[in-house]
Amino acid sequence: MRFAYHNKVIIALCLFFLTIQITNAQIVEIKGRVIDKLSKKPLHGVSVQVTKYKGTISNNKGEFSLKITDVSTKNLILTFSYVGYKRLEMAYKPNIVNTFALELSGSSLKEVVVSTRAKSLVKRAIEKIPINYPTIPTIINGIKRVYNIVNDSDYYYKSDAILQVYSPTYMGTGEEQKVKLVQNKFVLLENKKSKFYNDISKPIWVGQYYAIPDPVFDHSPFINLDYLKNYTYTEREKEMYEGRKVYVIDFVSTTKKNTDGTIYIDTATLAFVGFDITAYNIKNIFFAPISLKKIQVSYQLINGKWYIKNTHSDTKHAVEYDSQYSTDFVFTSLDTIDVKPFTYSEVLQKRDENIKTIKPGDTSNWQQYDTIFKSQVLANTIQDIEQPNIDTTIDATAKKPKNNLLISIFKYLRNDNLRGSYAISKTAINTNATKFGSGAEYGLAANIYFRLYRGLFFQRSSFTNFGMGGVSVNTNGYSISYELIANKTHRPITIMPFAGYESMVIEDKSVDQKQRFKNWVGGINTTFEIKRRKSFFISQFYNHNFTQTSANIGIQPTNYAISIGLLLKF
Repeated sequence: MRFAYHNKVIIALCLFFLTIQITNAQIVEIKGRVIDKLSKKPLHGVSVQVTKYKGTISNNKGEFSLKITDVSTKNLILTFSYVGYKRLEMAYKPNIVNTFALELSGSSLKEVVVSTRAKSLVKRAIEKIPINYPTIPTIINGIKRVYNIVNDSDYYYKSDAILQVYSPTYMGTGEEQKVKLVQNKFVLLENKKSKFYNDISKPIWVGQYYAIPDPVFDHSPFINLDYLKNYTYTEREKEMYEGRKVYVIDFVSTTKKNTDGTIYIDTATLAFVGFDITAYNIKNIFFAPISLKKIQVSYQLINGKWYIKNTHSDTKHAVEYDSQYSTDFVFTSLDTIDVKPFTYSEVLQKRDENIKTIKPGDTSNWQQYDTIFKSQVLANTIQDIEQPNIDTTIDATAKKPKNNLLISIFKYLRNDNLRGSYAISKTAINTNATKFGSGAEYGLAANIYFRLYRGLFFQRSSFTNFGMGGVSVNTNGYSISYELIANKTHRPITIMPFAGYESMVIEDKSVDQKQRFKNWVGGINTTFEIKRRKSFFISQFYNHNFTQTSANIGIQPTNYAISIGLLLKF
């Protein structure tokens, strides 16, 4: 019995200390405001980093907020960095409103002149690109870390990846850089009790692997001769940048006024060796709007040519949730001999979903690469954002959300189970020997494809000629199709035989008459993939009329129709 008693005492003590531990492991919210030391105006876009923990960016009021778990604010150091200002490190003082004043850098305190010299330096550096950067294809080997975080503890995605970047040439041929994923691993934690988890409109992160920032290769507008007139350039005093003396030039867009930053130009070679770029209020019809994006890029000199050394980006989305992502890329080695482009199937694409970009590869490689990642964290070239404590379990007693069915349907459709197409179509009618023009035979076709099971799809089709040729022609059809994929390892070609039913209504509004046809339809859709979510297609139909109304306005159905257009995967 003594043994049992001691066990109880030990358990009680453990529970007591555990309770203390849990009580102390509170979430600490760090708040503050960043201002200009002289003008006292708020600074928007200041990078705020907490020692060994995650960072954030100040908003348009200069305010920032950061939540951290399992940490005391006693010895907390905040680091502030902003283009044109001195780096500031200060201790955080809890229980008061913290205001942090940034001071212009030494060179910025002196008078700067918006001069032709600053723009002239940029022009000369642009003209030197063929001399300073690779003119032959190269492959850069490197590592990349990606973070996607929502509300600090609702969603946490971290991925470490080994990449290869193929650059055809820096001569501006129009060919894009291509990125190949060698292998990756990731951590994904979701708070399944959060509002975000069950929100069907929540963002989906895509494309953070497919490219690395490289303003020189991309011929970004602020270093493009055709667009220099849209920017103001200001020269500051020379500085040392990663061991080299550089010209320092600040730029601001004067048209859209949504981009500014700093360009570092090597004084010896007139090469672009670094960029700090901030972009505001970025909108894209297919992607969530971005309120703020900060990019840092640096280059290194190897055998007389400059190559990417490392990149960093922080992005905040203008959405309901506190949604942000960051990426870091670090150069590890270079291939310049017998370099060949990657195959289509190997290349990462802009709309590849992050959590579906998976290539485990040889797991024994991670022992070596984990060491590289850790060394880069210590060198401050890769972020190490603390993994939050997230409850990933689902409460079985909790009520299911009202839109649970809708959520399930949406998740199913997202997984390449819904497609749509738009096409120019020649429908199955003949207007010869009628009063109507031949334009009546042509129009716009739209199709929706819903996957039923594996390669089996339900297809809904419609066509209208918008009244061209003096007569209105509209069709609606329903078909079953089956997907057969060829050339899977390269650029896929898909053949989809289909069969179904179609109704056609032809209306001559001048005499208020309608003629209706009902047809059996069969044919083949052939698609040629352009991107993984976009394909060119051609569709050939055979129509067999089995009934029509007694009204006759002179147009007769034919057996063949054809459509050419684009197919999109959602």
